[in-house]
Amino acid sequence: MKCECYLGIVFFVLLFIGCQSSRPLLSAKEDSVSPVEIQVKQHSEPNKISPEDRQNLRDWLSVFYRGNKKPEWKEAREKILKLGSAGSEAICIFMLKFFYGGKKKIALADRDEDVARYWEQAKEELSYLKGDAVPYILYTMSHPSIGSTGRMLCSQTLVKIGKPSLDPLIQNMEKGTRSFQRSVIETLGNLDHPKAAMAISNLYCRLPIPLKKNIDIADELQDDDTFDLRFSAIKALGVLSYPDGLKAIEKALDDTNSLVVKESLKALLNFNGEECLPILKKSLEKVNHPVFSGYRKKIENKLFLLNQE
Repeated sequence: MKCECYLGIVFFVLLFIGCQSSRPLLSAKEDSVSPVEIQVKQHSEPNKISPEDRQNLRDWLSVFYRGNKKPEWKEAREKILKLGSAGSEAICIFMLKFFYGGKKKIALADRDEDVARYWEQAKEELSYLKGDAVPYILYTMSHPSIGSTGRMLCSQTLVKIGKPSLDPLIQNMEKGTRSFQRSVIETLGNLDHPKAAMAISNLYCRLPIPLKKNIDIADELQDDDTFDLRFSAIKALGVLSYPDGLKAIEKALDDTNSLVVKESLKALLNFNGEECLPILKKSLEKVNHPVFSGYRKKIENKLFLLNQE
């Protein structure tokens, strides 16, 4: 289901819960290469919530400002969740407004508040909801107006949630804006799962690479539309260090961009096991080039250690 299908429902909830922010969570403008695909397990039906419950939602959510470790908030949270999908949706959107605020102050009902003090608490509350929160976090991370700080917080929360984030992230690796795609790759790289490594490796192998050029020229980033994605993919595979990522790392040794090649050499040093031996040996040819000679000793030491095992 495309995110646009339920967006009206989501933001109607945002309005009726009175999230206290004078700034809308998301603008209407979408600047996406391809729409992000998100599925909500169960839609809320705001029109069926009584005026009394709407007022209760406002009151219960405001308890969060006293601190999410307080018994009063835990009690309020349980009351909200008893409202079903509308309750969990309300908590998600309420917490995500703190991410959308970035490093700026936002206007609350009676004061200006530095949202940064609530970041960790909001991450905890969203991770408490586990898979139910993933669609809302993912959509927020995809929005062009969220900013780098907001995307980082969304990414950290998805990692904190763990496995329920995996498939939705993989499904959207090539959706949305370029900034979102890089965030998806980085998030998958921090999820520590072989399925993430396989998905990122396959993505790298699909990405177009510019024609071969002199590796010493200074303008090698020009006319290289996929450099950022290739670089992010190889960096993430180095963090994951699963054998499923070796195919892409081997291919990256022949990338026409020296920065990607350097990242592949760096990533290769994180691998252990006999699977990486052929690629390490191949990389010895690459480090003969002056641009990569700084990696020669490290590659040789890695080969020596693995051959001793």
